[in-house]
Amino acid sequence: MHHRHEWRPLFYLRAEYNWVKNMINKGHRVFFLCSNNTPTDVWATSFYKKMGVKAKTNVKCAETSELLVFGDMVVQIYIPPEIGSSLHNAFMKAKSMEEIDVPSLIKNVFEKKIEIRVVINKDINLAEQIVSQTVSKF
Repeated sequence: MHHRHEWRPLFYLRAEYNWVKNMINKGHRVFFLCSNNTPTDVWATSFYKKMGVKAKTNVKCAETSELLVFGDMVVQIYIPPEIGSSLHNAFMKAKSMEEIDVPSLIKNVFEKKIEIRVVINKDINLAEQIVSQTVSKF
C-alpha cells in the first residue's frame, strides 16, 4: 500500500485490523509506504510495525492517488483534492497524536459526501513491477 498519510489507525475497525493480521498469519508480505513523516504518520507506522507490517514514512509515493497491490490486482484510489488537503493540513498542524482534531476530521473529511474514484487493473506485470519497487525501499 502507498498512502499520502497513515490515517487509518486513528479510526481502525476491528475487521480491518483482523484482515491485516490474517494476511500476515497466512504468509503474505505486507508493505506500507507513506509519503509524509508527520508525528501521526510516524505513530501509525509504529502501530503497523508492531502488527508485523513492513512500514516506512517519508518515501516518495502516493502523490495523486493511494495504491494497493494484492496478487495481480492493482487498485488506485483517487480521493478528491479538497479531502486530501483537509487531511494533509490536519496532519501537518499536529505536533503530536494528541493534537489531531479528531472531531473535525470526522466532520470535514470522513462524513463529507464525496465521490471517490477507484481504478482496478488486473495486470500481473504491473503488479510485480510495483511490488518490486515497493520492496526495494526497505
